[in-house]
Formats: sequence, C-alpha cells, structure tokens
Amino acid sequence: MSIKFLCCALLLLVCVLGINADGQDDGGASSSFTRSDYKTGNADFVAALDAALVRIFTTGQYDQIYARWFSGSPRRVLTCEEDSNLFPYPVVKRNGRGTLARVVRTRHLKVGADFPFPPFEDFDANGKVVGFEPDLIAAIAVELGKAYTPALGAFTWEFVQVPWDQALTQLNNGVYDLMANSITIASDYFGVRRVNVFSFTCGYLPDSPGILRGPLDWNTLSLTSFNDLNKAGVKIVYISNTPAATLIEGSQGSTFLPLATKIAVPDSASQMLALFGDATTAPTAHVAFEGSANLAFLAKTPLAANPNDHVAYLGEFGNINIDAIAARIDTY
Repeated sequence: MSIKFLCCALLLLVCVLGINADGQDDGGASSSFTRSDYKTGNADFVAALDAALVRIFTTGQYDQIYARWFSGSPRRVLTCEEDSNLFPYPVVKRNGRGTLARVVRTRHLKVGADFPFPPFEDFDANGKVVGFEPDLIAAIAVELGKAYTPALGAFTWEFVQVPWDQALTQLNNGVYDLMANSITIASDYFGVRRVNVFSFTCGYLPDSPGILRGPLDWNTLSLTSFNDLNKAGVKIVYISNTPAATLIEGSQGSTFLPLATKIAVPDSASQMLALFGDATTAPTAHVAFEGSANLAFLAKTPLAANPNDHVAYLGEFGNINIDAIAARIDTY
C-alpha cells in the first residue's frame, strides 16, 4: 500500500470524524452532526435555525407566541418532523467560516424586515420592535444560547428596518443574517424562484394571500367579493416581488381582473396600506392584495383597528403558501 494512499485515507478519516488538525474536537453543540454534505456555510446556519424551531414547536412555545398576537386556534404547520432527535445542532469549529460560526462567536442575530406591519412586526409606545416574529426570533435566540453558549444565556438580537424592495437584496449582500418578515417560500425574487437564491428554514406558518378592501367609495362600488373587483374604476394596489405580484404580473396578468386598474408599490407594506388612507392621507386605492392579509385580520390588534376606516377582509386568493425564515447562501 503506497504512502500516498495512506495519507489520503487518513485525511478522509479526519474529515468524517470532524476532528481538527490538532486532534481536538470541533466544540460547539454536543452533537457530532456536521452537515458535511453541504458546501455552503449557511446550510449549517439554517440547520441550527431549524433545530431551534423544532424545539420551539415541541415544547409548546410556538403556540404561546401565536396566542399573544392572533385570535383563534394556532395556525401551525411545521414542515419539519417535530422530533428534536432528528434535528441536532451542527458542530461549530473554533475558527470556522460562514454565518453560523460568526453568529456563535458574536452571540448576536441581525434580522432584516419591512415594518411596521402588525402583527408581524411593529413598534410599541416606547419605540421597541414587537410582534409575532420578534417573539419567534427571541425564542430562537434562547434556544441557540442553550445549544452553543449555555453558560452565557440567550443570544442577543435586533431587527433592521428596510423597505421591501431592498430587503431581500440587502440579505443577499450580507447586511443582516436572516429575514423574518412573513416571507413565503414559493415566490419569485426578480423573476427567479426564491429557493434558488436563498436558504430557507422549515416553514412554520401557513399564509394565504388575502384581499383587503379600503374605505374609498366602498359603498358606491359594492365591493363585497372577489368577483366584484373586475370593474372599471376599481384600483388595486399590491407590492412588487410578492405572491400577489407573481399572480397579477405573471402568465395570468392580461386576463386577471382586466377591467380593474392595478398599482404596484415597490417599497413597503406600510406604504401600500397608506393608500387606504388614514387621519392625514386621502385614500387612493380601493383594494389591496397582500400576501399576509388573512393573518393580519386574525390579529388581536387587526389592521381595521379604526372602525371608521371600513377596512374589510374579502377573502383569500391564489394558493396557500408557507412562511419561513430566509438566510443568505454563503459561498467560499
């Protein structure tokens, strides 16, 4: 047997066992799970987020978080098996590269989101970011702290406010570590399927696109159902690069409610909702197509907080999607 063959065999054994060149264990979480089949650092990061999500579901934390922000029974659908034994935390090397290694070293999560968009993200009276997804991120930070730095407690976290038309691009540029912003997996990113551009965690929330009716001439136009929207003079607003945009601008674009006027808002959910009008803004749109509108109307503090606004939920459209956390794909 040649010396070259022996060297190759020993190198392979070191890689399989996950042992550093100095003979020391990689450290980090107690599991020996390394995700060695992946070539990108964020595969480990997403695997760690998945492991945290599974534990949040199996311990009942998810149901408690949901109940703080929504009415009714929890809408829960974890697309991973709810078995923490199947989702061990990846091992982190002391000098490892990639998002997970950096996050474990800094013990901090930087989260991008377009907000305010209650109940997902909003500001409280003191300017603190609150909502369903901040609570979910806080729970993930606790679980990551238990796994990687138990003596130091939970990781810290922050939300970075960014307009929707820049949000995913900023994620791809590494401005923040992840996005938790009621992001649906089965949507496009500038004409490319999101799953081909970003890494996604297990889905955790079923999210049906919905139709919101605003206060503008709603009595005159009698907008009470989806079929009522195909009228001359009806103005429909939606956000670019969302499930609504995929439907309205896609292959059905020319035949989708052809008599109505469609207005694309490239910026943010708050900008879209402002078109309905408030105490200082005159309404300019009748209807909004919003990917999370159905959940917004299950909120304990719904979008229709002011009864004089006559905001109503007209129902779902398109297919049911699943919300997940998105992360940048590391390459090196």
